[in-house]
Amino acid sequence: MSGIFTIPPDRCFVTTLAQGLWEQTEGDPLALSQMMIYLPTRRAGRALREAFLRVTEAGAALLPRMRPLGDVDEEDLDFTSVQEQDDIPPAITPLRRQMLLIRCILAKDPTLPYEQATGLAQSLGLLLDQVHTEGLDLSALHHIVPDYLSDHWKETLDFLSILFDTWPAILEEEGCIDPAQRRALIMKRQVETWQAMPPETPIIAAGSTGSHPAVGAMMAAIARLEQGEVILPGFDRALDPETREEIEETHPQFTMHHWLAQNGFTPADVRLWQDEEGEQNPHRLSLLREALRPANTTDQWLHLDQNTLPKDALKGLSFLTLDTVRQEADVLALRLREILETPHKTAALVTPDRALAARVAATLKRWDIDVNDSAGTPLDQWPVGSFLSNILAAAEPDASAIAYLSLLKHPLAAAGLDPIWCRRYTRLTERALWRGVRRADGWDGAAAHMKQEQLDIGLWLEKIANHFKPLQENWRDKRPLTERIEAHISLAQHMATTPQQDGADRLWRGEAGEAAVIWLEAWRAASAQMPDLTGGDYAALFTALLHQVPVRPRYGHHPRLNILGPLEARLIHFDVCLLGGMSEDIWPPAPAIDPWLSRPMKRDFGLPLPERRVGLSAHDFAQLAAMPEVMVTRARRVGGSPAVPSRFWLQVEAVTRAAGYDPNQLFTPDLPWHEWAQALDRPAQEFPMAPPEPLPPPSIRPRQLSVTEIGTWYRNPYAIYAKHILKLKKLDLIDADVAASDYGNLIHKALELFVREEIKAKAVPPLERLLEIGETVFSALADRPQVRAFWWPRFERLADWFVVHEVQRYEEGYRPHIIEGDGVIKVIDGVFSLRGRVDRIDLTPEGDASIIDYKTGTIPTKKQVFAGHEPQLPLLARMALDGAFTDGKKLVPADFAYWALSEKNESKIVQSRSNTILKQVEKASEGLETLVRLYQNPRMPYRAEPNPRLAMKYNDYAHLARAAEWLRGREDAS
Repeated sequence: MSGIFTIPPDRCFVTTLAQGLWEQTEGDPLALSQMMIYLPTRRAGRALREAFLRVTEAGAALLPRMRPLGDVDEEDLDFTSVQEQDDIPPAITPLRRQMLLIRCILAKDPTLPYEQATGLAQSLGLLLDQVHTEGLDLSALHHIVPDYLSDHWKETLDFLSILFDTWPAILEEEGCIDPAQRRALIMKRQVETWQAMPPETPIIAAGSTGSHPAVGAMMAAIARLEQGEVILPGFDRALDPETREEIEETHPQFTMHHWLAQNGFTPADVRLWQDEEGEQNPHRLSLLREALRPANTTDQWLHLDQNTLPKDALKGLSFLTLDTVRQEADVLALRLREILETPHKTAALVTPDRALAARVAATLKRWDIDVNDSAGTPLDQWPVGSFLSNILAAAEPDASAIAYLSLLKHPLAAAGLDPIWCRRYTRLTERALWRGVRRADGWDGAAAHMKQEQLDIGLWLEKIANHFKPLQENWRDKRPLTERIEAHISLAQHMATTPQQDGADRLWRGEAGEAAVIWLEAWRAASAQMPDLTGGDYAALFTALLHQVPVRPRYGHHPRLNILGPLEARLIHFDVCLLGGMSEDIWPPAPAIDPWLSRPMKRDFGLPLPERRVGLSAHDFAQLAAMPEVMVTRARRVGGSPAVPSRFWLQVEAVTRAAGYDPNQLFTPDLPWHEWAQALDRPAQEFPMAPPEPLPPPSIRPRQLSVTEIGTWYRNPYAIYAKHILKLKKLDLIDADVAASDYGNLIHKALELFVREEIKAKAVPPLERLLEIGETVFSALADRPQVRAFWWPRFERLADWFVVHEVQRYEEGYRPHIIEGDGVIKVIDGVFSLRGRVDRIDLTPEGDASIIDYKTGTIPTKKQVFAGHEPQLPLLARMALDGAFTDGKKLVPADFAYWALSEKNESKIVQSRSNTILKQVEKASEGLETLVRLYQNPRMPYRAEPNPRLAMKYNDYAHLARAAEWLRGREDAS
């Protein structure tokens, strides 16, 4: 009788296995140590060790030897009875293999970017593993591309020739073989050893379905041993003959039935482990059996009813659909948190969706819960990984201010200072230098500039610049990879150094630091014979490889909560199992995009098709959904696109409907998890009752404003309060685009110099002269090439229009009188001062004033000006009338105008002629005096946008006033 058993999916696999093995020893604490147990994963081994501790009640016992299948080594073998054989060569390390494959790919196509070559090398490595795992011959790749296929596939075959022409020679030179090939050879030799000399101690293979040939052959050999036992996970002994005949690769039982048939066994050979204990929840298993039955037999659903599928099958099983992945993560995190309210209760989130797992883990931190995510976190998401990446970003010759600030504000950055002072120096440099339009002078320019501002900071930046030089100076040259790795490490250690601690001690500490330094050393060792590369190629290669390094913290995780992948979780039972991300292309996963082989090519070559992966996912789902309490979740939208429910979800719904149930009622969770999760982030009061109304004392209220601020005072008093009382000023953006204000300053300066010369005094044609002046003005910003590239063409178009217009005004008798003039007047007996700067005042032929304000942006409308909402021009006219710009000599305004200096070569003028201008001046003056008196009252608040119809287009203080909240509340109220 064969030693093939199964443990039903509704029983805890590792606990049931441990109980059975402990019973076989009849309580002998030494007998367990004689056993060898092969398991699918290392986590299953850890879970089995814990199960033995529970089963033996923590008594003294030597546990069996446990090895993950597919990771056996010579230490587990006994070759004494086998004829002499050469030792199996060591396996090439994955990193060394990837580097060598990158070298081969670049030799085929040197134009490929390094990040693309890295991805292709990784996929070639996966193909090698698949080929060896399936026991195929690489040389057969020669014949997989028929002649009638397109040239694209022939180019692909040319790349694949690396595997069958180049790669064997490389492995021979390295003295290694591929890891998957080595595992297959070790398993084959182990089987030969057992056949030559059967072991006298128990050998158990547990939890594997035998989907890989080498593993399957090893399991078959164990099953035939006198003391060998194979325990299949969740083999369905109740399948009817018709269903067995229709089983295909997408069925959860396919791989186990295929293994049985391939090795001469039958389903009748599979016995129940611990015969006296059967299924705990047979109705749930019936539900899953029906839901996952082959498509050709779904006509059997017609015979389902509530007698054949009792309601007990649905007890403890719930399905929940959320709108977004964020909502799903919030619900899952809250459900996990609730588990901890019950002592000793355990739970696990099982999902193939790594993004969802990361979201749930992050959400749990709101309750200071660190949960064990078995997949780990990529090294580039840890502080040490981001710091190493920031080093390279800041080393690029054209690095941006954002790159410099990201590095210097990083928690690990110090650059020889105490981290607090590093941050302080960085903030000062940021405000003085790195805000505004991007500079192009790098670390050296920053050091030179800050030496003039603050010498200490300048010297500190100069030291940083010197340390960056070895990496920067040869950035565009090709240098050996090992040399670049060493320079990178050296620079990173310097940038992390403090007066009290060496940079290496700060960088390489903790689990992430240890993983980083181990990986860097392995990378340096694996980089021999790699072609030289530029700094940009090195940065691309580093970024691509860094993301492949997982960090799995060993300590500090909650003992009762886990986040697992389906393969790891299917052998472990939890009190509550959460199956997240139950959408198609996640459960089961979408077929990976294979850059090398099409589906027919894979079939002809003998590689498994995507259907096998669907069947394995179905088996995982069946194992997990059989647990006592299961909640299945999905999001309607994933990544901004609609998501389709998983086929497993839909099949369960279809079966329940066929049995006469309403799944919308039966599958709804008993508790409102979604509503509770939303309530966590819902404020007690949705919006403030009213906009802010600060009441500063009269002693600190502004007594002087400019003419351009009076309109702001009228339309948004809170902005005046924030600017002049709180003394808050908007910072320039970091690496900002060339702003309209930059253009405006250039235009004002160029036109000022041009107009001062007067047309009649110019020795060269006016247009030529204006362009010469423009060249001089723009050259002052030579360190900002974006300014000229973006704005110079506009200035050329403007200059043509402006000269024509200026000549026309000169011929009409207008003469420039005041250019860029400043003035101040007193209002209400000197209580308030109004200051202003006029761009230009021309004298008319009659000797009156024509007041002009240049606008390179949007100009106010006539309605806004005449209604007093934009009183700048009328107030400038009032100042001219009071002699503010001419040392007391009054100028009677004849007209005022905005000149719109747009890129369209047009001038849109808002003006008022002498018959109405004095009325406008009087109206604006009265409005100003009313404002001054109004805000002298200590009970008058500085409201934010008191009249929504007059709200300003640009409001630098809207976030400070929390305008988005109370404006939304105002809209809801209306």
